[in-house]
Amino acid sequence: MSVVAVRPGSLDDRSEAIILSIDSKWSVPLLSGSLQCVIRKRLPISSYPRFVYFHAKSPLSAIIGRAEIVEIRRAPLAFLLHSQVALQIDAERIESYVGNSTEAGWLKFRAMEATKRTVGLARLRSELEYFPPQSFAFVSRKSLPIIDEMCGF
Repeated sequence: MSVVAVRPGSLDDRSEAIILSIDSKWSVPLLSGSLQCVIRKRLPISSYPRFVYFHAKSPLSAIIGRAEIVEIRRAPLAFLLHSQVALQIDAERIESYVGNSTEAGWLKFRAMEATKRTVGLARLRSELEYFPPQSFAFVSRKSLPIIDEMCGF
């Protein structure tokens, strides 16, 4: 069986989904629904995807769930500091993360859905050309139904 590329080869090959890498410590708050927004230095601001798939980094190294995107935008530091309860991080960490910048990417989502089965790197790479993104990556149209089937969505 041939391996399908997860990253699209062209703009026309982009699905309406992205994969977002997260630290594994955020898995429980994401899956419980208590965390519904994240900040990132890089987000797809110019092309608006409808869904986000969360890839938890080591030690999990797996796709853990997906959600519907409500909002993606550049947000000023003052807004991020005001949102520290929703982000579940304190002001000092927000300021440290943003660094010298005056803003960061804001991603808000809803309807978090956990995978029905664990989909680790070995399983993903058995059918897909899959490399977890540093930050985020668009998902190709051809690979999205394969990911959905693997995850049990």
